[in-house]
Amino acid sequence: MMFVLSACYDEDSGNESSPEVVSEKPNPVQNTASKPIDHDNHGRPKTYKLVGQKAPVFSTTSSQGETISSADLEGRWTVVNFWGLYCHDSLNDAKYANALKTAIDQDPDLNYLSIHTAPMEKQLSRPFGKWGAIETFFQDKGYDEYPVALDIDAEIRDIFNIEWTPTYLLIGPDLTIESFRTDFSVDSKNGIKDFIKKVQNIKKKKTDQSARPSVVEQAYNAAPAATISSAGVAGLSSQTPFDMWAIQQAFDGYDVRAVRIETPQKDLETYEIYNEQELVMLISPDETGDWVGDATAVTPEFKGPLGETIGVSRLGDIPKDILGKCEHEIGFYKNALTCRSDNISRFARIFEIPDNYATSSGNIPSEVRQASKLIGLRFIPDNRVF
Repeated sequence: MMFVLSACYDEDSGNESSPEVVSEKPNPVQNTASKPIDHDNHGRPKTYKLVGQKAPVFSTTSSQGETISSADLEGRWTVVNFWGLYCHDSLNDAKYANALKTAIDQDPDLNYLSIHTAPMEKQLSRPFGKWGAIETFFQDKGYDEYPVALDIDAEIRDIFNIEWTPTYLLIGPDLTIESFRTDFSVDSKNGIKDFIKKVQNIKKKKTDQSARPSVVEQAYNAAPAATISSAGVAGLSSQTPFDMWAIQQAFDGYDVRAVRIETPQKDLETYEIYNEQELVMLISPDETGDWVGDATAVTPEFKGPLGETIGVSRLGDIPKDILGKCEHEIGFYKNALTCRSDNISRFARIFEIPDNYATSSGNIPSEVRQASKLIGLRFIPDNRVF
């Protein structure tokens, strides 16, 4: 589809065309209507007030009797051309406008809307010049006919603040006016080619911006799963090789560091998972050393299946039937109780407790249970019996 609107000299006046004016969309500016518009020596505007703003709402009838409105522009990129058969500059530009429409017709994502607007008051009696009708003009010039929106009373021209015809606007799918220019006839060598290239660049830039997630979405998408349970944690959910590459794949987006711990029996290799500079997860091997034995969350970044939070939840907060069997922790923690629901459980909660209560939770007084904080949440893959 194509629209064109116009406001210029009488086609019989013989006034010469002026240099080209092209305006890229600047940064959004509020209250632009109060700012003066610069013009060249021939009266062409160098800027356009509505660039960056939503296109005004309009509705009219086409030269072929169809209804054309601003709603037709939604969802597609559209070049809108304001022109008039009474206008000398529009007539000079006609062959370029026709070439532009032909080029735009090759792009399924780009629309062309032609709006024929009314002239000055002294020319209201002959808005279509010597041709008398749009169809006659197309036939005379050998152009293919297409619907042209008719702005008989110049109402559309006025609400769009069109100062000059021909004027071309690029309107985005959200009806934002993205770019503006006037006559192609004053830049006949590369005008159409450069304009199409400019349109494609604007389309690509806007598409890239719309495809880019917001700051909130980026933060959400960048964070691996923040729950740890018997189903797994992040990308770790089943038997996983105990090597750097496999663990990096499971904890994509985190910093994985290999750590060697010296013990009296032998050196123990582990992996530590960092979110920026904060240690959030400890990865240990199973008995063979070939597979991940367990993954233990040590910060509130990962929550348990009930929403339990490290450093906040207490031993007394967890119902005993869910808490399950508790034993003294013999791994990373010295004074801790590790609780699992049964012998094949793949998930455990770890609580910090006084030394004299570290062997069992059954004889721990309620006040101690209520004071014992959750200090770790652990997932155990299927390859290891916990």
